[in-house]
Amino acid sequence: MNIESPAQLETDAQGDAPAPGIETDAQGDAHSSLDAILRPSTLDDFVGQYELVKRLRLWLRAAIARSEPLDHVLFSGPPGLGKTTLAGLIAKHTGGRCIMASGPAIDRPADMVGTLAGLGRGDVLFIDEVHRLPRACQEYLYTAMEQFRIDVTTERGGTTSIPIEHFTLAGATTHEGLLTGPFIARFGIRERLEPYDLEALTLIAQASGHKLGLSLEPSPARTLARRCRGTPRTVNNVLKRLRDMVQVNGLESVTPDVVEAAASVLGYDANGLDSMDRRILEALAQHNGRAVGLTALGQIVNEVERTIEEKHEPFLVQMGLVLRTPKGRVITELGRHAMQGGLI
Repeated sequence: MNIESPAQLETDAQGDAPAPGIETDAQGDAHSSLDAILRPSTLDDFVGQYELVKRLRLWLRAAIARSEPLDHVLFSGPPGLGKTTLAGLIAKHTGGRCIMASGPAIDRPADMVGTLAGLGRGDVLFIDEVHRLPRACQEYLYTAMEQFRIDVTTERGGTTSIPIEHFTLAGATTHEGLLTGPFIARFGIRERLEPYDLEALTLIAQASGHKLGLSLEPSPARTLARRCRGTPRTVNNVLKRLRDMVQVNGLESVTPDVVEAAASVLGYDANGLDSMDRRILEALAQHNGRAVGLTALGQIVNEVERTIEEKHEPFLVQMGLVLRTPKGRVITELGRHAMQGGLI
């Protein structure tokens, strides 16, 4: 099939990357606006993570009935599974704002004072990669989370404690074990998101496709879902490029072949493996069944350990292509089969 890919096209549209730090849910560029359109607007529209959503809906109904903010929530799990979306839905259901923050952008407690002091009752402060908050910042949040008070420095160099509005801290982490025990204990609700199964991803592909003006029948939607690594974020990324291809090539319908072409543009094979996944499998295969430590693996494939551990390994383990052992990572027979192009 001769399909022109977006990489072959020139475009004048350029967007500025959002500045790091803390921002409200009203801020963002055109790309984030499109992402917002693709996000579910209510918990009823949220596909997958069914037991988690069921529990969250219960806690929200109870908090709203008591006219109280929801207890602090910690979402853990691999990236791209909906932690940010769930934080936004909590704010929407409680009628507050969702204030977005990034753990790596917060260096010291003083960076959080203005934001905490400006929170309204029922607002949600969402901190992505909360495990990357410095220990001093985690400790500074203790009194904010428990007593809804913060310490601020006075003009004379002393400190004073001021009250803040009751709010919900929603943290997202891919490494819950890197958080301090006392900090974790202050989250009354702790939930882990798992990679999505094929059926849930197929439904997400059809729902997101509809929002983008694409009509996806079950067959092409399932083809797309199979290539998207158990992650709704990947589904939406492929759908954006699929929309480009349909528009540029004047296609009247979306077939599995068109879906495969769009996924290939982004580097995903029929099993959802990208180029780094395949390099990892090849590196492990060369060791003939011997375990390879994460540091050594990173050196072999020229990738940082955190990226391997957070982005690639969860999918490879979930699909049964790699085993984690006390001595390191080992490729499975299914992994060798996938590495050679076989379907799994």
